[in-house]
Amino acid sequence: MHDETELSSDNDNEIQHNNAMLSNNNLQSNNITEINLEGSIIDITSFFSQQTIASPFVGQVFETWQEVDEYLQEYSWQEKFVVIKIRNERGPPPDQTYRRRTYACNHQGAYEPKKSVILENQRNSKSKRTECPWHMNVTFPKKATTISITSLNISHNHPLNPQTNSHASKNRTLPEAIEREICFYTVEGNLNATIQRRFLSAKFPNVTIYPRNLQNLIQKYKIANWEDNNASKLLRHLLNKKTEEPG
Repeated sequence: MHDETELSSDNDNEIQHNNAMLSNNNLQSNNITEINLEGSIIDITSFFSQQTIASPFVGQVFETWQEVDEYLQEYSWQEKFVVIKIRNERGPPPDQTYRRRTYACNHQGAYEPKKSVILENQRNSKSKRTECPWHMNVTFPKKATTISITSLNISHNHPLNPQTNSHASKNRTLPEAIEREICFYTVEGNLNATIQRRFLSAKFPNVTIYPRNLQNLIQKYKIANWEDNNASKLLRHLLNKKTEEPG
């Protein structure tokens, strides 16, 4: 899914000049061992270490709902299926805390064809719904301090296909962490889409980076940076004019 960056142990000179290369947009070499991102040195060799995500189990606890979502995102990528929320309950007013969620495979449920009075308007269509039994109930009782899995079924009744996960519409939106990286590469490093995609694919091997999405975000941050620069220039101009005025 991604182009692996070649690692070289005797490439010390390049390591010392990586920051300068970022600002000059001269990152053409594949023999880059480390890059500086927001002040922290990240070893690219660690990008490729993929930790196995353990299967969920009854009693498994989480600190936040975001932690639940992130865990399921990583687990579903590993297992090659797509997780969706089919129930999302809050506590009674005035408590608006989420108390119960049910997650399911996107093949859950049965296909219900739309009824058409006119026979020729009916179309034979395939549905991804197979009544897949995979589901997970997660609760956060009012007196509890952690969120926990209360029941689940982790079996599927259909083939697991990595392409299904990669092309799912819910996975086309990039996580916030990746968008921050794109913003940094664009504004601070002035890197083009090809180089950015290489770095992002290495750092986030389980996330599909679609070229069109990447191009759109690069353009978005370029425009935002241009507008910020213009606003700063205008403010400085107005302040200078004010100091030049007599009295």
